[in-house]
Amino acid sequence: MATIDTAVAGGAAAMPVERPMGRRWIYVVLLLNFGYILNFADRQIVNILAESIKRDLHLQDWQLGVMSGLSFALVYGAMALPVARLAERVNRPRLIAVAMTLWSASTLFSGMARSFAQLAAARVAVGIGESGYAPSSHSLITETVPKHRRTLALAIFGTGVPVGSMVAMVIGGIVADFWGWRTAFMLAGLPGVIIAMIILFTVRDPRFRAGAQKSGKPSTFLSDARVLLGKRSYLLLVMGSGLLALGGYGLQSFIASFFFRVHAQELAGLSAQIHAAFGVKLGPTAIIGPALGVAIGLTGMISALASGVVTDRLVARDVRYFGRIGGAPLLLAVPTVIVALYSPGISAALLFFAIVQGLVSFSGPPLLSCSQSLAPPQMRATASAISLLAVVLFGNGLGPLLVGLASDLMAWMGYDAGSALRAALTITTVPVLCAAILFLSAARHLKADLGEI
Repeated sequence: MATIDTAVAGGAAAMPVERPMGRRWIYVVLLLNFGYILNFADRQIVNILAESIKRDLHLQDWQLGVMSGLSFALVYGAMALPVARLAERVNRPRLIAVAMTLWSASTLFSGMARSFAQLAAARVAVGIGESGYAPSSHSLITETVPKHRRTLALAIFGTGVPVGSMVAMVIGGIVADFWGWRTAFMLAGLPGVIIAMIILFTVRDPRFRAGAQKSGKPSTFLSDARVLLGKRSYLLLVMGSGLLALGGYGLQSFIASFFFRVHAQELAGLSAQIHAAFGVKLGPTAIIGPALGVAIGLTGMISALASGVVTDRLVARDVRYFGRIGGAPLLLAVPTVIVALYSPGISAALLFFAIVQGLVSFSGPPLLSCSQSLAPPQMRATASAISLLAVVLFGNGLGPLLVGLASDLMAWMGYDAGSALRAALTITTVPVLCAAILFLSAARHLKADLGEI
């Protein structure tokens, strides 16, 4: 594989040039989106496999929280900023290809783990690899796409989150049910290496095209962070993103377990009906995985794309719509989560969880586009990394762990497994509500802050 070269003279980085590459940006965005689908599939597949892993390796809920969140988040958080600084100076497609190869191989090795420690170590390696993907991709897309299409392009890229989660649920659930969770991990890790090679050899970095100018002296992280966090709207966006992730990832990490525990009797009945009608015996994982994945994935994808189109049009009239569109849907998502958790049947719960995903996905593209718009070109990977750092540490790191601990505490207090988990998941609505308030507050400062770029 080609090495990551800095393409600088005397340590000076090439100055980003915002010259869109005709219609080639569509190819770049779609290819990076496919990589992001794999990114989130490899990250989230552990959630649908959690109950099988728990039984096989004899784990507790708090260990599931560490495995699905904290082990990944700590190393992602430690690596995100250094890798983002590297992305400000090196050939980004090469950096992306290296990152993708690392996390894909680590996902494959997750299927070979024989203990909690080995699996946690493999997830740590996944975190190292994935820390280099999103910040590099965000800055690359922003410099490749015409400004009036930027939110739509980032929305297309961002559909990797719901679609990747859908792929993890559907394929992970079916493969795990028929061939086991180890095979599911191995199958999930293979495609990333191929896509990494395609990105390496077909995507160009606009920073290093003919005519790119060299900057005199690279800025330091502290100076860039001071500029970014000095904008009140950006600071509120980062804080809100962390809180949204705290609630969102806490819910997402245990949503499959919620169905297995709360709706176990109905799932058993569905399995019997399918066996009687078609002669195929499906376990709970093969039923709820595809159903949940499709419901959430399709809703999230459609909603994110619609948000990109709507946001580009409204922001052209008033930049405060970045924060308004980012915050308002979350106010509706909070009561919808509660309705989903306490719905009496699987169908109703799936419907309301799909609505929740649609609302959250609608809020995502404007927040990401706003973060990139608030940053000068040479700071965009850093701006993305700071936001993602808050998301990963609070979301992947604390969200699943706190839900797991709350569920174990409720069980210790005498609640049955389903009621304990449902009560713990109800608490996740509190940080989501706080995030909505922060995003709406950020809207008030956007005119002044964007005027400084």
